[in-house]
Amino acid sequence: MSEWLDRVLRESEDKGEKKGKADGERMMGKLISYLLNQGRTEDLSRAAVDPEYRNQLYREFQIA
Repeated sequence: MSEWLDRVLRESEDKGEKKGKADGERMMGKLISYLLNQGRTEDLSRAAVDPEYRNQLYREFQIA
């Protein structure tokens, strides 16, 4: 591939990674807030280490 195309692809991947990270942080922040407001600290502790449970909670609170 050309240097230009390689650079464009790298920049595109970097932007995608940054957006994905920002989206994940936003979702986790909302989840933390919802759980703390409801006093669900045990759920929060489990969500921190269990991705499947965290996704279940995202669905429960309709966080997307």
